[in-house]
This record gives sequence, C-alpha cells and structure tokens, in this order.
Amino acid sequence: MQKKEMERDGMKKGLLGQITKFGLVGVLCFFVDYFTYRLGNCFFETTGIAASFPAYVYVSQALGFTDSVIVNYLLSMKYVFARKDNLSRKEEFS
Repeated sequence: MQKKEMERDGMKKGLLGQITKFGLVGVLCFFVDYFTYRLGNCFFETTGIAASFPAYVYVSQALGFTDSVIVNYLLSMKYVFARKDNLSRKEEFS
C-alpha cells in the first residue's frame, strides 16, 4: 500500500513541477510578446514610418505574437514536456 502512495505522491510532484514550469514559460513569453511589440512601435515611430503607415501597430503586434509563440514552443519542448524517443521532431510537432 505504501508503494502505491509513494508513486502517487511522485506523480503529483511531477505534475506540479510541470505546471509550474508551464506557468513560468507562459509569463516569460508574455514579456517577449510585450517587449517585441514595444520595440516594433519604437522602431516605426523613430524612423518616421509610423506617420505614413498607420497600421504599424498591427505589424508590431503580429511580430510580438509570432516571437512569443516560437519562444513558447521551444522552451516548452526543452523544459516543460518530456520528449518521446520514438517520435521524430516533425511527428512531435504535429
């Protein structure tokens, strides 16, 4: 009976650790998104492009989102989720 309880406790700790890592990666990616957006806005405003291209805000948002999704995927695959040895990276992605 104790062995099953120990296994359950180990699974709970593993799951809690995975949830914590997932949350930390999410917070980090929020900052990647935000700072990429701000950097894009600063670039467009200081170069003068913003005056002739009012949709620059949407471009900055798209760049921030794209960067954060890529960083989220890479960090999640490296630190959050366990890699399955029987699958290639391409199969894991899909």
